[in-house]
Amino acid sequence: MKIVLIALLGCSLLISCSPAVRDIAPQGYDMPHAEIFEDSGMHYHADDFDWVETPESTCFEYIGYDYEDEYLCVCFRDSGAIYVYTDVPESVWDGLYAAESRGGFYNSEIKGKYPCERIRRET
Repeated sequence: MKIVLIALLGCSLLISCSPAVRDIAPQGYDMPHAEIFEDSGMHYHADDFDWVETPESTCFEYIGYDYEDEYLCVCFRDSGAIYVYTDVPESVWDGLYAAESRGGFYNSEIKGKYPCERIRRET
């Protein structure tokens, strides 16, 4: 019970970013919010990411990584907010993917450490 409460509390703190062995979804996976990428006017595209659905995560609906450009994308489960982080090394993606607590890993290793853009506000 304590772990669930801690995980939920951790997720509630995730809604902002500071300025500044894979089970990847199968080829052709239709990323749920691809149109948001296209409408955002940003220079990255949903098709450039390898996407992972995260049904076991209390924090993320899905996560994705663009290996060529080192972009990391996260979509928060409760709010629907989507952030793209830039200059994220593949080792950090590997850590997020493998983490027992993806929300905890995000808070300690990603949030506030890489430049990011919010491409979708909370729904």
